[in-house]
Amino acid sequence: STLDTFQSKCSSFNSTFREQINIFGSNISSLNTSLSNQVVIFENNFSFLNTRLGDQVEIFENNISFLNKQLGDQCIAGKGGLVGWLSKDWDNLNHVGNNLHTVVKLTFNKQRNDTFFRLTFVSTREEQDDDSCSEWYFKVDNGECTPHSINGYTYRKIPSSDRIEMSSSILGVCRGTSGGVLLSGTHKVSMHVRACTWWHPQTWNPRTGFQTTTTMLVEEMCPPQ
Repeated sequence: STLDTFQSKCSSFNSTFREQINIFGSNISSLNTSLSNQVVIFENNFSFLNTRLGDQVEIFENNISFLNKQLGDQCIAGKGGLVGWLSKDWDNLNHVGNNLHTVVKLTFNKQRNDTFFRLTFVSTREEQDDDSCSEWYFKVDNGECTPHSINGYTYRKIPSSDRIEMSSSILGVCRGTSGGVLLSGTHKVSMHVRACTWWHPQTWNPRTGFQTTTTMLVEEMCPPQ
């Protein structure tokens, strides 16, 4: 009788233990399923975040590219700026006489159609004869700048025995020539000398670049504000 009671209790305990095992297994299975679901949700969220981040990076790169393009284009309306430039020097040029009208020249590659040339010439400019006048002036592609010539003159009234050597500059903006607007491409820029057109009689005997460095500077400029 005692053995039967013990066996009955053991059977009841085993049954209860198996139920607890089943409940624990069910809970573990439920936890695994829930964990799997959370992992899937995390992976989906992570994928979504990566996609959003990729989109933001692309937007940022596009904005940087746009800003770089804007900064690179110096000729935005009203902004102005320098597109390119070229300078050339000649030491002790000593260009003398009125039989050679071209003093110096260089070739410039213009990048845009809507830009202008700012031209600078620095040297000594002397008129050697008494009561005479010489005019130095720019040409682009063998035409003078319009609407105004870029020029400078030297008139000598004192006796030619009294020499005056002094460096000076000729500077101006060339918007075009008699040949038309200065489009993009290769252009020949040159400095010339002639008798002053307003002086009569037109006697002249110029000297350019005596014992100094002669410089010609060509700058491609955006339209002014």
